[in-house]
Amino acid sequence: YDSSYGDWTGTKRYEVTTGMTPTAANAAQDLGELNMGLPKTLQDFVAWGVARAPANKYALVMWDHGGGWRSARTAGTKKAFKDVAWDDTSGGDALHTQEVRTALEAAGTHLDLLAFDACLMGMIEVAYELKDRASVFVGAEQLVAGDGYPYTPILNDLVATPPMTPAQLGTAIVDRFGVSVSGPGGTLAAINSSQL
Repeated sequence: YDSSYGDWTGTKRYEVTTGMTPTAANAAQDLGELNMGLPKTLQDFVAWGVARAPANKYALVMWDHGGGWRSARTAGTKKAFKDVAWDDTSGGDALHTQEVRTALEAAGTHLDLLAFDACLMGMIEVAYELKDRASVFVGAEQLVAGDGYPYTPILNDLVATPPMTPAQLGTAIVDRFGVSVSGPGGTLAAINSSQL
């Protein structure tokens, strides 16, 4: 609901550079309205990012609402799912954990770090479902403030130490988050997925 930078509302992709502003003119792609609750949207984004900026290591941070453990929306089933990336403009559609895994598998890239800047996604069931898709998993067991992670200090850490390992980056995210949280509720953790 932010109206700055031209108040654009569709889906735009950016190659973020120092000092860049997220105006429509600076977008690498303008895709119009997309449903963030569709696995194909995530799959296409990861594939685009890897093709656009080939690297030795890849991190993906998913920011939005997280649902934790909840009942499936499909009528007639008792199976429970976790979900993330609720799309308010697409009827509240969201990505269940299995859909995140499927999208990442289809994108064909192993992530060095997968972080959820979203509430309730740091549960072992989520980490276990995604253990083969990322070496390090970062998530909060409880709530995350709407502003999310403190990205400026996290990215400054990465700029200061570019050869950071995935575990070091995960630790930096957790440490910076811990400093930024006032009061109870700072439950962010980084998990070595190979231990699951």
